[in-house]
Amino acid sequence: MTRRALVLGSGQIGRAVALSFLEEGWGVTCAQRDPSKMPTSLTARGVVPVRLDRDDDTALQDVLMTGFDAVVDTVAFNPAHGHQWGALAGKIGALAVISTGSVYADAAGRTLDEGATNGYPDYGGPIPETNRRAPSGDATYSTRKVALEDALIGGFVRPLIILRPFAVYGPGNLAPREW
Repeated sequence: MTRRALVLGSGQIGRAVALSFLEEGWGVTCAQRDPSKMPTSLTARGVVPVRLDRDDDTALQDVLMTGFDAVVDTVAFNPAHGHQWGALAGKIGALAVISTGSVYADAAGRTLDEGATNGYPDYGGPIPETNRRAPSGDATYSTRKVALEDALIGGFVRPLIILRPFAVYGPGNLAPREW
């Protein structure tokens, strides 16, 4: 029996994840608001596109009705998205959520969000997963991602992976920060 994966989003991360699953022999469904805009690099290889507005709880439940061994959410952004997964944990095998490296704060509490105004953080070297984070809240991109992570950690009982990339570049990148 073929293992099945659901990838939310087909941008640069979602595209790479979907192709990686395909290369490992998984069946892949990729969800986005407008499936007609799914990259042909995915549909030509057998990725099944499905319409999904990330904020629509009912639509997300409907997509999950058939069950998935793994879900990768590249578009989760706030605690409501984390709580959604807590309520749906029984419908999937494992969950990976893309957060951001900007959740990390330096010893002075600075994050990348306010770098231009308050100075950029100085992490002093490699950043361990246990590094201090920004406060949880809705004030900035970083604080919303921390709130998302906290909701996931507090409510998801299946295998959970939270990835915190800093700079991602590759096919599907519309505006790389390096420019």
